[in-house]
Amino acid sequence: MQVKDRILRDGSNLSDEELAVRSWQELHERGYFQRHRLHRDWRVYNAMPQWFMDLAKPTPEDDALEIGCGYGQWMIPLAPLVDSVTGIDIHEAPLAKARELFRARRLSTAKVFLCDGLSTGFSPRTFSLVYSISVMQHIPREIVRRYISEAAHLLIPGGRGLFHFRLADGRPGYVHDIDVSLIKEQSVGWTKEEIVKLAERAGIPSTVTKIDPQSAILVLKAPIDAPTAPCDAFDRRAKDGQGNGTGSQGDQSGDGAHR
Repeated sequence: MQVKDRILRDGSNLSDEELAVRSWQELHERGYFQRHRLHRDWRVYNAMPQWFMDLAKPTPEDDALEIGCGYGQWMIPLAPLVDSVTGIDIHEAPLAKARELFRARRLSTAKVFLCDGLSTGFSPRTFSLVYSISVMQHIPREIVRRYISEAAHLLIPGGRGLFHFRLADGRPGYVHDIDVSLIKEQSVGWTKEEIVKLAERAGIPSTVTKIDPQSAILVLKAPIDAPTAPCDAFDRRAKDGQGNGTGSQGDQSGDGAHR
């Protein structure tokens, strides 16, 4: 049965964006990462991609946020390079694995939290670096727009945001948007012009860098003297400066995930 049919039968009244989040939660229930050829055995990367190092230029003073962190596979190589790194995702299963991996590596500056998949839940000017790798192509365009607008407000003056996109230019295989009636991994393509408009809509300076024939990185650059403005993407506010997601703060932090 399609996820939308089942949810509607259960009497839930969810938006298309919420249905898309529910679809991904279903995939995690089925062991998405364990079944994926690139993530079997909970593969952890040894280093950040070179494009990330060149564009983000992480420093020991950075407080970083990863949107769609999975089981921390990118947080682990980034943690030694920054002051702290926080990750958010929509299901407890990969987050529990992330905490286990952090404990095994004694990464006290890495922490993960559950989120609702629609916004981060953090207050403005919380991070100097916000990034997302191989996530934006798997979520509806409207949620992507929310995240980019929110990231512009999460960054402190002079902060950087990096968002990985699949390019649609000349690639008809990528869908225009997520079909929320399906429980499957879908890849949404964006043209360079569409990516540029995301940053324009968010009101933040940006560049778009093509890193391979299929991918481009949107780089946000928060002005040094940027004023803090209201952001409609913020549906929630973090308690004590940290995101509590859809669960309680204490339930989501995990042993050894804090300094």
